[in-house]
Amino acid sequence: MSYSRKGKDSDIYLIGTEDGFECLGCPLMEMETYPTADFVKGLSRDRGEEIPYTFQMRGSAYMKTAKEALQHLQTHNYHGHRFNAYALERLRGDVRRENE
Repeated sequence: MSYSRKGKDSDIYLIGTEDGFECLGCPLMEMETYPTADFVKGLSRDRGEEIPYTFQMRGSAYMKTAKEALQHLQTHNYHGHRFNAYALERLRGDVRRENE
C-alpha cells in the first residue's frame, strides 16, 4: 500500500510492506552503488550500447511500526521534503490502531 509516491508534488515514495514500511530511494539515505543486472548488460551489448557495470541510487529506509514511519515522515518534513499530506493522516490513524 502506498502512502506517498514520488512525483511533481512529492519527494518520497513511502509504502507499507508485509514487514512494516519502506521509504524507497529515501532522500535521507546515502547513495549506494549497485551492480547492473547481467540481463541488462546483455541487452545493451546486443544493441551495441555501452552501459556502466554499476549504478548509484539512494538506499531505502525501513521501519517496523507506524510510529517509526510517522517519525520518519516528520524527519522528511523537517528537511523540507515534500509529500502527500494525506500520508500523515493515514499514518496517524495507523499509530492509533497499533496502540489499541
